[in-house]
Amino acid sequence: MRLEVGDPRAPRPFHVERRTSHGRGSCARRSSARRSHARRAHAIVAAGLSVLAGLLPSPARADDDKGFRIGLGILGDWIGAEDPAPDASDDALYIEDGGGGVSVTLGYDWNRQFGLALRMSGARHDTTLDDISVAHNSAEIEAHWRPGSHADVRPYLFGGVGGNTLRVDTDLADADVRGGSAVLGSGVLVRLRGNFWFDLAGRLQFINWDEIEVTLSDGNGDQVSASTPVDESGTAGQITVGVVWGF
Repeated sequence: MRLEVGDPRAPRPFHVERRTSHGRGSCARRSSARRSHARRAHAIVAAGLSVLAGLLPSPARADDDKGFRIGLGILGDWIGAEDPAPDASDDALYIEDGGGGVSVTLGYDWNRQFGLALRMSGARHDTTLDDISVAHNSAEIEAHWRPGSHADVRPYLFGGVGGNTLRVDTDLADADVRGGSAVLGSGVLVRLRGNFWFDLAGRLQFINWDEIEVTLSDGNGDQVSASTPVDESGTAGQITVGVVWGF
């Protein structure tokens, strides 16, 4: 069939173009709607993940859980020594009140607030005799309590029991004075990085000296020891600065 240009049955280009333009607009609106729904879904998923991440424990705070810890420190040690008598001879032995030493602590924490520790320390004290010094050694089991829930600065209190020894070594004889003790103190932990902490603590030891053992040497390798009970009370104090590592 032949169609003339002026024939009304001939296709109208502008009509076809209008329909085509209308179809493109519908596709664009549908594409825009899909993108809007996708962005909304992504936002909902991101918000859900953020909430979930907030509910999960942070790896950086794993030290809050139970675990072991080890500490090393340097300390100042004070013991209640007698002052030299005014009429004391030059050969009399008197111990200096102040001394210095080191400490090692091995502990276990059940949580951020409660823990148990074994602490060992040794300090050296000078005497009025130049060639003789006195060693003050102690070993104690302590219960630690850290009140509150501070993350990076944690004050703590502790108390415990243990044993103490004062040891004097000379060329002819060695003397050990032993006694049990109770200890009370407080301190503060400050986070340095991760599970490493700065530790500052002060303690007071209440000591009951109950035995003296003296070992005599004749210079040929033979030794004779004798001990005697005593009943003397005394106090000692320590200030410790160190580091603690939890693992």
